[in-house]
Amino acid sequence: MRIRSCRAGLDQLDATIVRSELTDWTGTAAESFRSQLVDMRRQSASLREALRVTSHILWSVGAA
Repeated sequence: MRIRSCRAGLDQLDATIVRSELTDWTGTAAESFRSQLVDMRRQSASLREALRVTSHILWSVGAA
């Protein structure tokens, strides 16, 4: 149940990141902001992979 909750939170984060991409914004601040969005996307993907592995481990030992 907690893994599903975490995945739902990551889904919300990813949706927020997509909505936060301001394509018409330029300049140093814009580039910094976009770089931070890329970092958040990368972290979200990493967390999703960790959840996938954890879920697989739990399933393989019958705990899921």
